[in-house]
Amino acid sequence: MANTRGPKPHLWKSGPDPEKHLKHIAWHRQRAQANHRGETWCLTFEQWLGAWGEQFDLRGRDADSLCMTRADWEGDWDEHNVELVIRKEHFRRQGHARKYGTYP
Repeated sequence: MANTRGPKPHLWKSGPDPEKHLKHIAWHRQRAQANHRGETWCLTFEQWLGAWGEQFDLRGRDADSLCMTRADWEGDWDEHNVELVIRKEHFRRQGHARKYGTYP
């Protein structure tokens, strides 16, 4: 009887590489969050990876960690409208948009 529990890298859409698999999960979660907020998501996994480049390991939940945001918050999530910023800058922009209804 074969073991049916545990990781099955041969079935992963991202391929058998565990690091690429974790990135694929992060892309999928970000896409799901955008969809939940009613935002149009046009980034393929490859485009998303390209936007992060070598800085993927700098993302996180700290104020000085990187996050991906849209350059124009009214636009779609596409390769020409995303940028990486420090989270505290993202929250500063978000607060300005909420207070004044505009993006600084």
